[in-house]
Amino acid sequence: MLNKIKHKIDKQKEKRFWKKYNKKYVNPTQWQYVRSNDRNTVLSKNVKFSKDWNKTLRANHVCVFGGSLKEQEDSIILPNIQIGFNSYVILDPFGRIYGQKKAVLEQADYNILVRDLKKDDIELTNEDRKQYRMIGNAPSALFIFPSNDSAKNNQIGELISDIFDLLEEFDCDMKKCGRTHTEINFIIPQIEKIGMIPKLELMFSVMHLSDMQCIFTINDIAKYKENNMEVGISGFTASMAFCDLTVFLSGKETKTIIDNQKEDMKIVLKSCFQLFRKRKKKYPNLIKEVMDMAYKLKEDQCLVCIRLVKNIIDYKYKE
Repeated sequence: MLNKIKHKIDKQKEKRFWKKYNKKYVNPTQWQYVRSNDRNTVLSKNVKFSKDWNKTLRANHVCVFGGSLKEQEDSIILPNIQIGFNSYVILDPFGRIYGQKKAVLEQADYNILVRDLKKDDIELTNEDRKQYRMIGNAPSALFIFPSNDSAKNNQIGELISDIFDLLEEFDCDMKKCGRTHTEINFIIPQIEKIGMIPKLELMFSVMHLSDMQCIFTINDIAKYKENNMEVGISGFTASMAFCDLTVFLSGKETKTIIDNQKEDMKIVLKSCFQLFRKRKKKYPNLIKEVMDMAYKLKEDQCLVCIRLVKNIIDYKYKE
């Protein structure tokens, strides 16, 4: 009996805390967690989220479901390449991001690095390591271009993991309690096509502690399972537990995960909801609610899910 009373009191305290917290940090008209206009993650036309995880109390990784690659780039990726505040490690499948942002980055004195896997090896040389160490010390942008060799592309996950380990190992400033000098954004479109990223969930769990963020998109969970037989869907759901920001770009369309991969989608959403959704609702009800909202999206709309905030239907960001 005493345990039940204690549990009830704890839940009431938690509810009061988040009510007070959201009132302080959320702009109810636009649902923005904002510290300054230049250090926000753009999620949609009216929804922005502060990158200061000390204030938001969330891991600021972004998972984007559905939509074409161009739609993902226009709505999420390009708006989040904000000049002057971050360094970037960008997987650029067709060179479109590089073409649009190169001149602007050069004008801002960014160090531009290119790794073209049509010419370069996957393995990092000592010279590469010296160059990539600077990503966390000065504003830099590393663009990775995949090759036509599918076997080589399946090793890109290992390359990204090596770069992350390198930054963790060398680019820590002891005066900043183990954080890098420059905030680093990893941008990975269509994560299911690059092979397995070793220990992805561990990588996500420690990134924000070093002022790093990951924005990734996924279109085909079945292909992710196929390319990651060792961890399967369980490894992906473990990683999703650290993504407190989720955006759905497409509704009931053919060849989208929402329409064709319902069962896998339920597993992934359950991984998210069991950690941070309102506990008074059961997980199946929450999953059904999100799926129903995603089904009803119009072409120019998206669904934004932020941990401990009501799901938001908004318009996609357009420059």
